[in-house]
Amino acid sequence: MKKTQQSLRQWRKEKSMVALLAEQFEQKEHQVGRETKQLMNYLEEHYRFRYNTIMGYCEYHLAGETVWRPVDERVENTLAMEARMAGVNIWGTDVKRYLGSLRVKDYHPVRAFLDSVRGTWDGRDHIGRLAATVDCRCQQWPRWLRTWLLGVVAQWMGLNRQYGNSVVPLLISGQGFGKSTFCRQLLPAELRWGYTDSLLLGEKKQVLLAMSQMLLINLDEFNQISRKVQEGFLKNMLQLPVVMARRPYGKHVEELPRMASFIATTNMRDVLADISGNRRFMAIELMGPIDTQAMPDPRQLYAQVLDALERGERYWFDDQDTQALMEHNEQYEQQSPAEQIFHECFAPAATEADGQWMTAATIFSELRKQAGAAIPTTALATFGRVLAHVDGLQHRRSCHGSEYLVTAVYAKTPKIKMAENE
Repeated sequence: MKKTQQSLRQWRKEKSMVALLAEQFEQKEHQVGRETKQLMNYLEEHYRFRYNTIMGYCEYHLAGETVWRPVDERVENTLAMEARMAGVNIWGTDVKRYLGSLRVKDYHPVRAFLDSVRGTWDGRDHIGRLAATVDCRCQQWPRWLRTWLLGVVAQWMGLNRQYGNSVVPLLISGQGFGKSTFCRQLLPAELRWGYTDSLLLGEKKQVLLAMSQMLLINLDEFNQISRKVQEGFLKNMLQLPVVMARRPYGKHVEELPRMASFIATTNMRDVLADISGNRRFMAIELMGPIDTQAMPDPRQLYAQVLDALERGERYWFDDQDTQALMEHNEQYEQQSPAEQIFHECFAPAATEADGQWMTAATIFSELRKQAGAAIPTTALATFGRVLAHVDGLQHRRSCHGSEYLVTAVYAKTPKIKMAENE
């Protein structure tokens, strides 16, 4: 009986302690709730916040100001100190927790801009006016520029989930023609933060991240991009509809919508190294400086573009456009040493009586005899593709592979006899 009474007293004591702890916890919870509300009230009274969904960080400005700035670690610490000095009893992590919550509303700067110009077009042809600032002989330029601009905005809006805006205007001229200024002014002042001309293609991770955050990337000094990069990474990058990248301080790789379109500038004519990839470029050779003072109001320009898109106008280059681009760009293609020497040594033959069928390897071997080390043996791997793009060169399939009907044009070399097993 005595043990039972002791157990009962012990149980009551423990129950009392539990009740006391629960009460203290509830009081603490109410206190934390009050302090959190005090913090939110203080921050929202003195500042304005928004979460930039493109850049992936919060932005802020003082109440009464209009200039938005990114929130970094120094800003977070300043906000925490100011709140404590104002009598709000908080921890430093409380500010970070608030800024990382849904309490801060999302903000998409591009959508906000497009919403601000939607339905404001004055009916004038601002796209045509923009095209007229560029002095060139390409008659398709105004039409191609219109399609490309529609593709730029369609990329921002995410209208095409399968393909990116893969055509790149390539402005060709000497120094001082205003190419870079023209490219920069294609974006309105509200979106000028989304322009860059200092992207290094060798840093692939940074390139992919920039494609999700920038709006227009200028491949300045395009002639410095190597043949290998043009044929590989650049070709693949231009057609991506989304990118896989990790944001700064991010914990995992994300699938991010691609925002950026591309434009390029160069001082050299023979810049397109990838023959099969020249359809991705719109090479425009300038005859005089661009009249950057006559460029149209960018808000009206994009109001017209948005109106055209919403009326269902095509924003991609169809097969006919692509064929026209390829034919136009032939004059700006680079010729490899093997291709240059081929034209010095051989010409396409019209009939078998005028020439002979030779494999790419046989032709390449003969060119090596003529040019020696000027043609590296590694060039054989791509030589067949070079021959496939020679105008008027007939080819056929045989048991030895692809053969080409050629005639020798160099003086001292007799007609080449093919081996009996060829």
